[in-house]
Amino acid sequence: MKHILLASIIILIAGVLFSGCFAQQFVAGSVDSPTMMSGAAAEKKEYTVVKNFSVSDRSGWFILGLIPSGHTDLNKIVADEVKSAGGDAVINLKIKSLYDPADILIGILVGGIYNTRQSIITGDIIKYK
Repeated sequence: MKHILLASIIILIAGVLFSGCFAQQFVAGSVDSPTMMSGAAAEKKEYTVVKNFSVSDRSGWFILGLIPSGHTDLNKIVADEVKSAGGDAVINLKIKSLYDPADILIGILVGGIYNTRQSIITGDIIKYK
């Protein structure tokens, strides 16, 4: 019984220690509307900021980060935000990747078999004048 408990504790500790050994992939391609994800969008014409947005997304990995099970689709997030705001472009795009307490708890509860990481995407939607 003591050996099983010790083995379980070692596996749990290893799962927590190795759960940070993975890369987060952000997918961004072209957007159908004329959207630019840099300051160059604002330099071309006069504009008005119509919306500041912040979107949270969570990606996951199996087996201590070896097998990705999802990714943050920047293309979809930005396109949805531009469309919902009726804007023309995105400026000041920022991506923040976090390993927060919820991610740690998920990793511990499943023994390191599945791990998550949160991404926060922020930016400004602009409308050309």
